[in-house]
Amino acid sequence: MEVRKQLLDKMNDTLDKLIENRHLIKQIISDPCLKVELTALEKTQESLLARLAHLHTYLQEQKKISPKVRLAHPKKRYRSRVQRLSKTKQVATL
Repeated sequence: MEVRKQLLDKMNDTLDKLIENRHLIKQIISDPCLKVELTALEKTQESLLARLAHLHTYLQEQKKISPKVRLAHPKKRYRSRVQRLSKTKQVATL
């Protein structure tokens, strides 16, 4: 149970950083002077997404080990944040 909570906390921290970076990207995307910073932020986003995918996979493995324990509330919070992030990403790419 404690491992899952730690994983969910790490996932939430990663999502927070993804959302924060997305807002920064939206602010600087139109400024050609900040092209280097934009590239760095985009690479950081890719890295954070890979981290999130890894944490998610590890969480799924932990569920297989002890499937009886459920953490419904944090999981719902995680899903809603992922949905918000994907909506933000879609809007930013328009």
